[in-house]
Amino acid sequence: MLLHAIDLHKRVLQVASMRADGEEVLQEARIPASREALSAYLAQWPGSRHRVMVETTGSWYCGADELRERGAELKLAHATKLEAITSAKVKTDGVDTRSMLTILRINMV
Repeated sequence: MLLHAIDLHKRVLQVASMRADGEEVLQEARIPASREALSAYLAQWPGSRHRVMVETTGSWYCGADELRERGAELKLAHATKLEAITSAKVKTDGVDTRSMLTILRINMV
């Protein structure tokens, strides 16, 4: 099982990935906000099951169809509550996705 956290933006997705049994981030990427780019990102791990956490922002549903078609387990996180949990002095997309991965790994979603 692979875990992925996606921080959504209008034109790009910040994605971080790790194995469900580990704490090491396998990969982080900033990819175009498109179904094709998301599909290509997930295709790096053929035959793997995916659990994906996405904030419930206005555009979360755009990638949901692609994720479901790939058989991914989709977890939605309330953006306001997630912000309260992951608040940090240094707030970047990378910090956000790594925090989201930790929350997903310990099943707090």
